[in-house]
Amino acid sequence: MELILLFLLFTLILFYSGGKLSIYGEELGKRFGLGKTVVGIALIASITSLPELFTGSSAILLLDAPDIALGDIYGSCMVNLVILSIVNTLFKNKLWAYTDNAHVITGIVSILLISTTLFYILSEFEVSLYHISLLSLILIPAYLFLLGIVFSYEKVAEKEELYEEKIPTSVLLFKYLMSAFVVLLSGVSIAILAEEISKRFNLTESFVGTFFVSISTSLPELFVSLSALKYGLIHISVSNILGSNIFNVSMVSVYDFLFTKGSIYAEIDKGVILTLISVIIMTSAVCIGIIYKDILKNLKVLYFLNFFIIFIYLLTILSFN
Repeated sequence: MELILLFLLFTLILFYSGGKLSIYGEELGKRFGLGKTVVGIALIASITSLPELFTGSSAILLLDAPDIALGDIYGSCMVNLVILSIVNTLFKNKLWAYTDNAHVITGIVSILLISTTLFYILSEFEVSLYHISLLSLILIPAYLFLLGIVFSYEKVAEKEELYEEKIPTSVLLFKYLMSAFVVLLSGVSIAILAEEISKRFNLTESFVGTFFVSISTSLPELFVSLSALKYGLIHISVSNILGSNIFNVSMVSVYDFLFTKGSIYAEIDKGVILTLISVIIMTSAVCIGIIYKDILKNLKVLYFLNFFIIFIYLLTILSFN
């Protein structure tokens, strides 16, 4: 009972601090001339995705279980897209009304990175520097380069916004960092508590236990996105979800560095490959919804896309049984 109460407490803390993180992140973006999508990807998604990175790193260093680390981080990409679909359905597809081509670029970047990863795995082409594979050496620079593309697009597409500097930038930066720390601490605590709860109820080795723990590492994305919606920051809410997937795929490079027995991509099994394919399909559906939102709105097809994404996720999960 105590574990469940702590789980709920950290969930509430995460929801509150996530809203503050979104507000301070957006304001910092204005101060430094960053577009809203870049803010969602760089300042928000990079923070909400750290629990996955922490959990995966622990699985490699403490359990010598790279398959768990990869399954968690790629599985979180699926969960993030399901979160986006559920929230969009609850808000009657209003999220798409506030999206633009910057979000499409983000989705395409995600598909490119995942497709490249999938191609590298299936080709069985292996070039490495010490134990770090060529793909890992490419992913993070590619992430930064593609982030630059989104930044350049928004600089052209958006007019510079005027803002009233109510508090000094240094104070705002401090508040952002403190909010980020609380989000990270809450997210990691939730992941640890979820694992302990699954052990307490003897769920650790079961499908339910694995499902519960994997969902818990994506709760920061869920609650930060909901908090952003609460404050009317819909653009950042969507960017956080799509940006988290890009961050997750890129951070596998860190796993490869930590796994010293060889290339971590050699540890990828059929289930992870299926997960990657599912993420590509689900992200493509999101991009279709954003690009054709005005045409599909009157045809109620957007609802179908939301349910299609959820269906692909459930089908992928059931295939593991």
